[in-house]
Amino acid sequence: MSKTKQQYTCLAILQSGERQEDATKAQIEVGERLIESFWLRHAGTDTLYNTKGGDTDFAPRTEEQFKLVKYIQKQQANPITVSVGQIVSHSGLVSIYQFLRYNRQLVELPEISDAIQSWENSNAENRNSLEHPALQVVQSGIKTENLLCKETIKFFIEVYAAEAGNFALKTLPYGGIYLSGEITIKIIEGYQDMNRVDEFKKNFIHQFTNKGRMKALLEKIPVSIKGIDNGSNIKEETQLHS
Repeated sequence: MSKTKQQYTCLAILQSGERQEDATKAQIEVGERLIESFWLRHAGTDTLYNTKGGDTDFAPRTEEQFKLVKYIQKQQANPITVSVGQIVSHSGLVSIYQFLRYNRQLVELPEISDAIQSWENSNAENRNSLEHPALQVVQSGIKTENLLCKETIKFFIEVYAAEAGNFALKTLPYGGIYLSGEITIKIIEGYQDMNRVDEFKKNFIHQFTNKGRMKALLEKIPVSIKGIDNGSNIKEETQLHS
């Protein structure tokens, strides 16, 4: 648990919703891990709580998503469950890429193949000097015509937005849900560079609100992509306290 005053740079508003200033706020940070957190306000102070939501089971919604789970299970030493953090993360995007290459027999770019191989063959220290291949897939998926990269981004956005909707239903963040993390910023900046932000917004919010009778509720929740200015990014030690 941590008390902090958040300072943000807004990169994009995906849904204005009906903001309530003193209501719960939530954040999903997508990076090497999936970190899901929320703020509660009391007496004018926001208290930040970090959850273990990224370690909950992934809930596939389509036949192909079921196949992705089976694919990832085959790669694991202990193939029992697949967490949502294994899919909505840097490594998860690469898993989606490799799965689609296998399942749809799509042609990959040699430079992406080389980047993934270099990453997998590097130790933790050497990886500090490498760009994660997931970020290269994002860039190619938005700015080139490579079908494998394009379909990977589409698939990733679908599962990312669906999970954001799940977390919103659990926390009811009428103060807003903030999407952050390196891969999130890479995606929105890529779409901004290509003047395709409206396309991204439409696709993300469709999946975010696609919860049957809960659709109207989710349409009230503001959704933004934000970078945090003051270094108050969610940390491992701010665990949820009962």
